[in-house]
Order: sequence, then C-alpha cells, then structure tokens
Amino acid sequence: ERNSFYRLNATPTRSNMGGPAHSDLPSPAPHLPPFPPSPPVNDADLPRAPLAEDPYLSDSSDEDESSAAGRHLLSLLRSSALASSIDADLSLFSSDPAVRSALNDDAYDGAGGSGGSGAGTTLARIEDEFRAAESECVRAYEGAASDLRDLSAEVSGCLDLLSSSEETLLGLQADLSSVGADALGRLREESGRMGAELARRRRAERLLREYLRHVVVSPAAAGSILDGQVPATDARFVGAVEEVERRHRFLCARTAGEADAASGGDVAERLGLVPGHTAAGAEMRTHVTRLRLHAAARVRAYFLHDAIPKIRCARTNIRMVQVSALLRYRNLLDFVHDVSPEVYEEIRDVYVESMARALHVLFRTYGGQLSRLDGKVGGRYFGLIAVEEAALRSAVQGKDKERRYDAFNLGERGKVLDLIGAPPILVHVALAEGEKYPYEMIFRSIMKHLMDSATNEYKFTNDFLGDSGRDAFSGIFSRTLSLVLEQLETYLFTCYDALGLLLMIKLNHGHRRIMHSRQVHVLDTFFDRVTMLLWPRLKMLLDSQVRAIRAAGAEKLGGVELHPHYVSRRYAEFTSSVLLILYRVGGVGAMMNAGPTQNIADRTPTTPHSGNGIFGIGGNS
Repeated sequence: ERNSFYRLNATPTRSNMGGPAHSDLPSPAPHLPPFPPSPPVNDADLPRAPLAEDPYLSDSSDEDESSAAGRHLLSLLRSSALASSIDADLSLFSSDPAVRSALNDDAYDGAGGSGGSGAGTTLARIEDEFRAAESECVRAYEGAASDLRDLSAEVSGCLDLLSSSEETLLGLQADLSSVGADALGRLREESGRMGAELARRRRAERLLREYLRHVVVSPAAAGSILDGQVPATDARFVGAVEEVERRHRFLCARTAGEADAASGGDVAERLGLVPGHTAAGAEMRTHVTRLRLHAAARVRAYFLHDAIPKIRCARTNIRMVQVSALLRYRNLLDFVHDVSPEVYEEIRDVYVESMARALHVLFRTYGGQLSRLDGKVGGRYFGLIAVEEAALRSAVQGKDKERRYDAFNLGERGKVLDLIGAPPILVHVALAEGEKYPYEMIFRSIMKHLMDSATNEYKFTNDFLGDSGRDAFSGIFSRTLSLVLEQLETYLFTCYDALGLLLMIKLNHGHRRIMHSRQVHVLDTFFDRVTMLLWPRLKMLLDSQVRAIRAAGAEKLGGVELHPHYVSRRYAEFTSSVLLILYRVGGVGAMMNAGPTQNIADRTPTTPHSGNGIFGIGGNS
C-alpha cells in the first residue's frame, strides 16, 4: 500500500497533466543528491497511516497538515525495508528534466517565498491541473456519449450481420460438401445453356427493335401530317412525309432484300422476314396508306391554291416564285406522283396553263411596245435598185413618206451583230428618250428575251417535273412561240428591207449557236421556222430587184448626167452592204465568219437547209 501510495502521488508531471511541454520548461536544475541510505527496518514494525488521512489525497490545503504528512512519510520511507528501491526510483525521477525543473522551482519558492512550503505549492498546482484535466475529460466524454452509443449500436449490428453471414456460409459449405462432381457438372451445363439462351434473346430483341423502328410511324410525324395547323411548307411536315414514304417502301417491298434497300439496313435479311407478310406490317401498311393520301391532299392544296396562283399575279417575279415556292418543294411533288399520278398531272397541267398564259401576255405586251420603236427602213419603191422617178415621187407623197431612205446603205446597222448577247431593249427607257431602231434590233431583243426565258424554263421544268419536263415545256411555250412567229410574219408582209432580212438571218443562226452552247435544243424547230419565214421573203425581194432591172429602160430611169447614175450608186451600196454583212465578225464570233460561197445554215449541225450561196443558189450568181 505504501508503494502504490507513493507511486500514485509521485508519478504525475506537468507534461502528462496538461501542463506545458518539456520544450517550454526552463533549463533543468543541477542534479540533486539522492536520499541517504537508511538502516534496514522490519516491515512489521512500521506504523501504518490510514489512507483517509494521507495529505496527498486530502482535499485540505492547510500548510501544517501537509508538512506533517510529508515528515511522517519521509520517516516511514527511511525506516522501510524498501528504501533502497525507493532511492533508485527517486534517482530515476530526479534525472527527468521536468522533475528537476519542478524541484528547482519549489526550492526557489521555499527559499524566497513568504513562509510557504515549496512542496505543498507544487502538489497543489498538480492537483489543480489534474482536476482541470479530469473535468475536461469528463466534458469530452459527455459530449461524445451519444456518438459512442450509436457506434456501439452499429458495432452490435455488424456483429449480428457477420454472425448470420457466417451461419449462411457455413450452411453453404455444408451443402456444397454434400454435392458431388456430377451435380456440379450439370449445374455448369445448365448455366451455359441459360447464358446462350439469354444472348440469343438479346440479339432477337435488338433485331425486333430495329425492325419495329422501320415499320412504325412516329407519333410526331403522324401529328404533323394530320394537324392542319402545320403548313405544308413547314420542315416538320416535309420530314414527316419523308418518314412516311420510307415506311411505305419498306412495307411494300416484295422481298427482304428490297426492304433492306428501302430502309438502308439489313434487318429484314437477318430476320428472314418480308415486312408486308407480317401481322404488324399488314396493319401498319393500312395506316401508312391513309397518311400518304392525307399528305398528298395537303400538298395538292398547297400547289394549286397557294404557290401556282402567284405566277398569274401582276408584277410578279416569276423566277423567284419558281425557286422559292415550287422548286424548293420538288420532293413533295415527287411524293404526290408516287401516291396519286392523277393529282400530279392536275398540278402539272395547272402550272403549264398558268405559265403559258403569263409568258404569252408578257411577250404580247413586250412585242407591242417594241413595235412603237420601229424605224421603218425602206419601202416598196425605196427598196428597189432600178425604179422610175415617177414611182419615187408618188412614194414620197404617199404612205411610204415616213420610211427612211437607207435601204441600200448598211451604215451603223451592222453593229447589231456585236450586240447579239447584249440585254434586250428597255422599252420604257427607249420611249422616254424617243429612240427609233431598225427592225433587226427589235428582232434581236425579242429573240434574246425569248432565249433567256426558254433556257430558264427548260432547266426549271426538267428539275421540277422530271421526265415530263420536255412535254411541259412544249405546252408552256407553244402559244408564245406562235405569237412571236405571228408578229414576225406580220412584219414581213410589209418588209422591203433586204439588208435587214440578211441581218436577221445571221442573228437567227447566231441565236441557234448560243442555245446549243447552253445545251438547250428545244428551240431548234422554232429557229427553223424563223429561217423559213426569212429566206422566202429575201428571195422574193431579190426576184423583184431582178424584175425591176429587166423592166427598166433609159427613158424611164431619167436622163444621162455627168455624175454616176443613182441606179449604179444603189447597186454599189447594196453590194458592198451585203459583203459587209457576210464577212462581219461581231459578237457572234468566228462561228459567224462565213464567205459568200458558204451557206450560213450549213454551219449549224441540226439545220435542214443546204445550198452553196448565201441566197440558196450558186455563189457567183
């Protein structure tokens, strides 16, 4: 008891009682000498002090009691048989820096204090530190009590779970130990069979999912077609029509290969199914057919009641309507052609009729306005080389007096060949400026306008109407071409301008070459008809010249004068003008460079005409 009592009260230091660390203590004091050895004393003869009165455990801080307890303890220790061991322990304690520092502080306090005991002060301070540490530990324990309880509960639950798992594993071990090798083999075989079956079912699931994706129409697509609020030009409607058309081709395929070609996949071949022969395919084909008919009706309404009527409106840019309202939705027209050829023909006929009417009105108006710019070159008598003076006087006083008198002089008229590719005449500008033009300029403007319109319409009908585009072009331009030929024929009835006819013939062949360079041959027949109107009229004028020269006499052509006769001057001017036209190389280029012994029409591969001279007869004629 004395040993434990001493160790309890001598062990605590500042470092383990919450005091400052060793590094914070002052430098250690010099080594203290151990207690002097005591003679051995019998342990039975030592008096025993009651523990309740031990000054180290007492709560009293009285200085006298502490001093008395210290002296009593020292006497006991010196007389004890264990003094030698206690001395060793004290030597060990005294070697500790913290203990030496505390003893030095106590010695200093005992020497310089005002009557207080140094050991008692140290013990009191140690007790205070001990109580403070104890209170801190109690507070920490109280704060962590709930967490410790929860942790204890969790540990108990984990122990129970581990116990049950142990029991389960032990039972499984017992069961497995009772199963033989044959049973394990059967289990492995059954597991492999079930794994293979699962893989086959998953593969079948993927194939069926892909198959249904090609069969079923999405609700969004069906809603876009059936909902009248979605315009036929909306991207949702166009996409829905394309989706329905893909489903239709897939369902109507007669073989699995055709179905895969329509869908762009290989699901039908892999499943070995013809979509239309399945129950789902037959049911969906009925729904898809109804959707296609409904979509075709909406497309018909758009073309007939919205897009095509814009062409007939006044002051409409037809080309813009064709590109933005018609050609942009060519796929919808192809869809209608597949669903209902009758509706497709109706749309085509309405477009052909509307476009034909618009072009006819346009060229009729344009031709009528250009006729107001005609300079009216030549006349019945002014176009003859050999004409009597009386006929000239009557012509000047008659209805031909407004015609110009330069039917034999080419002048600046040959420049029209340089303008073969130039834009047409702007009628409102020419009328405002009071311009007048020979008829070959008017002819060039009409033909230029006609060629551009024909080229645009030919390209458009081929793109928009496909295989039926050529027939549609013929229906569109038949009235317009007839109108142009009628206007030309009306002019030729009163035309006595041979040079103008030669210029128009050369322009006509140049126009043919231009259309060939554009890879548009639909006007070849029209050019042939124009040529068949110009050449006979030119031949008639030349025949009339021959008849006039043969019928002329010296007495009818006026008297003899010193300067050249007017008939000679006319013939010279006419001949030189014809040669200038034949050898003229203008905007038509080298393709128009022809000699007098080569037929202009011969240089056009598709022309049906032949001959050696410019007038269809021998060049020397």
